[in-house]
Amino acid sequence: MIDIQGDNTKNNTIKVNGKMTTANNINIETPLVELLKGADGFSPTITENAENTASVYKLDITNKTDTTTTPNLIPDALNEVFQAAQEFAEAAAASANSANDAAERAVKEADGINAGIEQINQEIDLVLEAMQNKADTDFSNTTMVRYPVAVSPKSLLPNWYIKYNDGWIEQGGLITSTAVSIQTVNFPIPMANTDYYRQAQYPGANSSTVNSVKIPTSNLATTSMGVIAVAKSGGGTGEAIVTAQNTVWQVKGYRE
Repeated sequence: MIDIQGDNTKNNTIKVNGKMTTANNINIETPLVELLKGADGFSPTITENAENTASVYKLDITNKTDTTTTPNLIPDALNEVFQAAQEFAEAAAASANSANDAAERAVKEADGINAGIEQINQEIDLVLEAMQNKADTDFSNTTMVRYPVAVSPKSLLPNWYIKYNDGWIEQGGLITSTAVSIQTVNFPIPMANTDYYRQAQYPGANSSTVNSVKIPTSNLATTSMGVIAVAKSGGGTGEAIVTAQNTVWQVKGYRE
């Protein structure tokens, strides 16, 4: 209970819960809401840090008194994941004779990647939880961080794949058939459409007999593609199809 007594000029008293307090020069006709009104509030704002790069992504959280910058939201472990995947792809294309050995090494590294994926997810959850405690903010305009969520098992070798959180997939393998014809490569994971990045390379010891490796657009499907190895011209005979054995292939895009 609040009771104000006085003559509007001096020796005024305010009784709050039965206790008297002197308050000079208080107009007792002033509405209580004006006397008791608190300070204006302040809504925090969140913006992208101006120094963000491809490998560093931070947010600036500004409240009434200061600005706080979050830690890097792209965990360091992701860089190791991307590096391991790149090393695998380069090793597979370097030499057909060592393709299986390189793939086995990559799968061993992938075992460590799988073990680290759960830790990465936990770190991201902790960061998001900390940011949510700062302010209730709409993050719809922030950039999605792409990271692996699954890799192919060792039993799939020499074929392989890496799945990402946003639906992106990278997959590839080695043609082992000796048939002298167009080779159909079946994808371990179906693609969303035929507008995917594709590559085939012939690095084998008999490359002196192969002029090029082609992927005809007429043989593209969401579950497979055709690969043709063409012999080098000689004696006026022109192009001829030869075996595509040991050809390394790779596709990238969004999965089904």
